[in-house]
This record gives sequence, structure tokens and C-alpha cells, in this order.
Amino acid sequence: MIDIHSHLAYYKIYSASYLRGMIQNPETTTPRLQGFLNAFLGDKDGHRHLMQMDTAGIDRSVLLIIDSSIGMEPPELDIEDIYRLHSAVQKKHPDRFIVFAGVDPRRKNCYELFVKGIEFYGFRGLKLYPPMGFAMDHPSLENIYEYCQRHRLPVLIHTGDSLDILDKNFSKVKNAIRVAERYPGIPFILAHAGYQLKEPGMSELLGYPNVYFDIAGIQVLLGQKDPVAFDHLDKETLIQFSRKMVFGTDWPLFNLMTPISEHIIHIECLLKKNGLSEEQVKNVFHSDHLIYK
Repeated sequence: MIDIHSHLAYYKIYSASYLRGMIQNPETTTPRLQGFLNAFLGDKDGHRHLMQMDTAGIDRSVLLIIDSSIGMEPPELDIEDIYRLHSAVQKKHPDRFIVFAGVDPRRKNCYELFVKGIEFYGFRGLKLYPPMGFAMDHPSLENIYEYCQRHRLPVLIHTGDSLDILDKNFSKVKNAIRVAERYPGIPFILAHAGYQLKEPGMSELLGYPNVYFDIAGIQVLLGQKDPVAFDHLDKETLIQFSRKMVFGTDWPLFNLMTPISEHIIHIECLLKKNGLSEEQVKNVFHSDHLIYK
């Protein structure tokens, strides 16, 4: 089983404003916030994450770096230290963790930073977070996309909702059409789009062979009394979408209190209830083709 969408649960790599938004209380006092961070986001070496993976039967997880230093107040660690930390975790557990380099294209050395992440630190893909304030086709991403296309590196882009303090106009899923068309050699993974199939642009993106939709965040449907994810789709369209869906946990966001293994059981049930077959659900949880090149 592959988790295509997770993060290192360590508070020093995130902006304080991002963390306050994550716990949905921008007025949280410093002592209270620090207590939360120490309790839930102190997994610097990924040990707690690994235990969750083992229990849930996850073979490998992709750790996504978020470069938040430009769009928000800087985290405690600078981007170079964040890269080094993720590299250390990947080197310690090379058979369990894969890292995607996060970069903000407004950073002056964004291309050099990304290439260093791939060629020096051994990262295996690109993570973009547009609601920080940049377009998916920002001019400074052109060289980075071309590099990814030459080396067949996957690019995972945040789409859909984000924190209230960020700009969701940049993360509309339809914005991905331009880059998917321009760079057919890049496997694009649109984060969170796999359970929001009514969004404008989804039907067009379904036709691109290089586009996939991760279901990280589908956990928000689990608390609903009668969750419905794909009720508007005919059977044939649902089958087509199921071939594009890939599993992601968004660890640790949805697992501060609930173990990953419990969520997987409920997600499998939700997908089957909404029309996916046993084989289709199995394929969602095995996105090996995106990380083994």
C-alpha cells in the first residue's frame, strides 16, 4: 500500500500561522499552541509515523515538503534545514519514505533549490502549494516543470480548500489544465481532488493521461451521517475516475486522535458504498506506478 500524500509531523518545519490555522483557532495563545505542538507534532525522525504505517499496512509514504517561508511567516527552520531534515529521515528509512521537494516559485533560487533537492538530497518529486499566493503556471516554474518532464518526476499540487488566511483562487482544480496540457510527460497528482469530482475542470482533466487525483482529505466525509462522494456520476464515468484516484492520508492532519488504520477501514467502506468495486478500491491504494520509475 502506498500513501502518496503525507507530511513530517514536526512543528519546526511549519509556519506558526499555518499551525494555528491547522487547529482552526487563529487566536490560540503561545503556551496553548506549544502544548499542542509538543503532544502531536514532535515526530522529528518519523518514528511515530512509521508505527502508524506498520499498523495500517502501508508500505511506503511520500513526505511532502511545504515551502511556507514566502507566503506566510517563516517557520523555525529555514528551507535548507527543512530539506536536510527530510533527507535524513529518507536516508534512515529508504524503503519506507520518499520525499517530494517543496518550493515556492517566488523564491529567488527556486530552481537551484529544487534541483539540489533532487540531485543532492535524493528527493523524488515536486510539491507545490499554490494558495500560498502563486499560480500553477507561474513563470518561475517553467524551468522546474521542464526538469521534471525530462526526468519523469511526479508533481503533486494542492487543490481545493486551504486555510482561511490563504488564497484559494490559486488552488482551483481547473487551473491545472494549463500545466497538464503543456507538460504531458509529467505525472501530475492533484491533491484532494479525488473526492471532489463535481469541481469545474474535473471532467476535462479526466481526459489527460498524465493526471491523477489523490483522495487525501476524504476523511472529512467520514463524520457525515450519510456521506456521498460520487452520487452524480454514471457507472462508466466513475470507473474512469477510479483509475485515476490514488490514496493519501495527509498525515498528521487527520490523525491527531484517530489512527490511520481506522481511517483506512472507513475509507474503503465509503468508496465501496459509493460504487467502486473491490478491485477498483485496491487500485486506489496501490499507486506504485507514480513513485517507481
